[in-house]
Amino acid sequence: MIQPNLFPRLENLTELIVDRREEGENLVPVPAASVRPLLLAYQDQLTELFLDCFVLRGDPWESTLFPNLNKLSVYFMYNYQPPPAQIYNNLKELDCPQLKTLKLDGEVVLTSEAFLVFNTFRDSLVELYVDIRAGSENIYPVDLLALQQLPKLVRLTLMVQDVDTSNGLWLIFRIQFPNLQSRFEFHKK
Repeated sequence: MIQPNLFPRLENLTELIVDRREEGENLVPVPAASVRPLLLAYQDQLTELFLDCFVLRGDPWESTLFPNLNKLSVYFMYNYQPPPAQIYNNLKELDCPQLKTLKLDGEVVLTSEAFLVFNTFRDSLVELYVDIRAGSENIYPVDLLALQQLPKLVRLTLMVQDVDTSNGLWLIFRIQFPNLQSRFEFHKK
């Protein structure tokens, strides 16, 4: 494994994008084992971070502090492996006390672990964007007792395929996001 202290000192680096690289006709993930040391090397100075979900796979992560991170985006792909639970569990290990914006983009499957990720960032999160994968509007069972309110969240943007206000998604959102103020955006794909 590459040691974090081997990366060059980049004092002005505040934004980091870790995405799949193109190799011929295919997109190939950057090896997750090489990304983690990179994140550790620059964790104190990053304010924006974009990760492809492949970075969060593999062995369980230890808690990692990103003291100045304001915006975190994670891109999900429909055929990602491992299952989303492992990705969400590693995402919960990011300690981001200043996180204002969380964007789960691509083809997100909402599981109970996703809502526990929201709980992780509850003290600072102001804006949440979730692109729910087509057909997954009926979320996996969520223990309502495990949900916590996000007191600072004022903007929620959902991208969904269909509108079904009878499913459990809306009840959960009403419990977890009671203080939406500026606007609630709901977009059909």
